[in-house]
Amino acid sequence: MRLLRLVAALFLLAGCASPSAPPDSAPTGPPDVSVTTESVPELAATAIDRYVAQTNAILTGEAKPESIAEVTSGTWAAEEIAGYAVATALEPSVNPTLHSTKSEIARVRGTVTVVDVTMHVCFASANSLTLVSVRLVPREGSLVVDSIRPWEDSTWCAPTEQF
Repeated sequence: MRLLRLVAALFLLAGCASPSAPPDSAPTGPPDVSVTTESVPELAATAIDRYVAQTNAILTGEAKPESIAEVTSGTWAAEEIAGYAVATALEPSVNPTLHSTKSEIARVRGTVTVVDVTMHVCFASANSLTLVSVRLVPREGSLVVDSIRPWEDSTWCAPTEQF
């Protein structure tokens, strides 16, 4: 039962409204021209690392749920904050932590400056491994999480044997 609650909490944190990749949607407001397509690999990896660190700080009680807005868009922060409240209500005694085990950039929109980036990321906790699509958008010279959508199949995340 505890495993089921943990998995449910992770899906709530991942905004499991849809098992497919996020839809193409235009960002609101003027584009952030400070993020170039050349800088995407480094900025995308940093964005995922910062998101995981902030999520873990929130889940372990070191930070308030509202602090997720530091690493997400305003719209996605509201989704995350609601997810933390549900996760705490499901099993307040469990402090799951999250880490990224594998990732790849699936798409970059923009010719010179970035409109958005879609990544495939494997998020793991103590007892679950989940493949998600993460949409990143530029903000003040960096990338932040704008949405996370889990996939139904996480076999891409499975460790591969080296021959």
